[in-house]
Amino acid sequence: MPLFSNNRAISEFKSWASEHAIRLDLPLQSDRNLARLDVLESSIRNKRLVYLGEPDHFIHEKYGYRLLMLRYLISRGWNHVGEEMGVIDGYRINKFLMTGDSRYLERAPIYGYKGGQRTDRDDSATGLLKDSFTTFPLDVFNAEQKSFARSLRDIASAHSNETNFFGFDIDALPGAGYEDLTETLAPLADNASVAKILATLERVPNETRIEEVDRLDRVIKLIDADRGMLSQLIGFAPSTKVARLAHALRDSFHYTQSAYPASDWPALNVAMALREETMHRNATAQLAEAGSDSRTVLMSHDLHLAKAYDRIKRNFGAGPGGGRVPALGTFLNHMFPDKVYSIWMLCNRGRDCQPFSFCTCDITPAADSLNSILSEIAPALILPLSAEHSELPSLLLDSKMLIKMDGQPGVRAAIADQADAIFFIDEVSPLRLV
Repeated sequence: MPLFSNNRAISEFKSWASEHAIRLDLPLQSDRNLARLDVLESSIRNKRLVYLGEPDHFIHEKYGYRLLMLRYLISRGWNHVGEEMGVIDGYRINKFLMTGDSRYLERAPIYGYKGGQRTDRDDSATGLLKDSFTTFPLDVFNAEQKSFARSLRDIASAHSNETNFFGFDIDALPGAGYEDLTETLAPLADNASVAKILATLERVPNETRIEEVDRLDRVIKLIDADRGMLSQLIGFAPSTKVARLAHALRDSFHYTQSAYPASDWPALNVAMALREETMHRNATAQLAEAGSDSRTVLMSHDLHLAKAYDRIKRNFGAGPGGGRVPALGTFLNHMFPDKVYSIWMLCNRGRDCQPFSFCTCDITPAADSLNSILSEIAPALILPLSAEHSELPSLLLDSKMLIKMDGQPGVRAAIADQADAIFFIDEVSPLRLV
């Protein structure tokens, strides 16, 4: 596949994009922008999954984009929303959405909750990911995420929509799942089988992560062996939750055991494969539970939600799946052919507040990149790429364009392979105390 660098091709694409882009107002949250999204109606009507990809976890503008898109989707019956965060995080945030009780937000490990973490062992990263423990912008991240959760609850309430929220990633700070498992099972402790599960759940002082994973494997075997009994005692849905929380706890410790000591990219890629396989299992389980008629939105990094990740050329660090397993978006796209509608958010310039010393917070325009071409059309826009909206220029299908995600070198991909629409904001800024 040739690279997209021909001046004539750039000119033709710019002309085509200028004609078909739907220009949006800034700030994004307006009824006029919401009405403009009707252009997507025919494209998503028969879909089961919508991907809301983002180029950078550490930019403020991704929240305006998410909320605008969710206002539109929830108003049309999309009521399952998954985010790239841990299963335990998603479980507790969903409790907040159901009850409005903010204490559930305060107990989400992704927001810094320390309950459930071991005090007899240091589980922080020592390798390439150590900055995520030392310089992570927790205050602004918490402020943005909690504001988003409250806004999501308002959107769902406005449409009398019982939105189910879930996390499909590993828990980066594993341990809190012990609390949820114990809270669910403790009332049944008089049952001999449940008592054995609870006894096996008890942490062994000074056990290693390897030993902890082995012990949690035994917990899972006990739960699986007694699923019928648990279902009779507490119901099918709660027993399913118990199994899911136990698997999430085990998978998260397994990932951190591999990822946190990793001091080079090949070692980290092994862990990234474990992580992506866990995301496959978690997302698939949620979709199965929701049912074949459900409509689900997944929010994650663009690359995790690539429809054909194997067709992307990248040259930096460790990526989704570690080069060993498909990215989540690719995995689900194969599982549900013709049922996925993928939106990639892109930006062009500005700053973020990512924590890693091997990266930069400066997002600078790159000549002839897809991002810089879009910046000449409008400060904010959505560009449908589906053939039903217009006849796509062949260069979109046949050429790998430079696509910047954040301050890093970027990737090369034929955008129509990966996304059905681009949501573009020219200038972005770091997370803030909203």
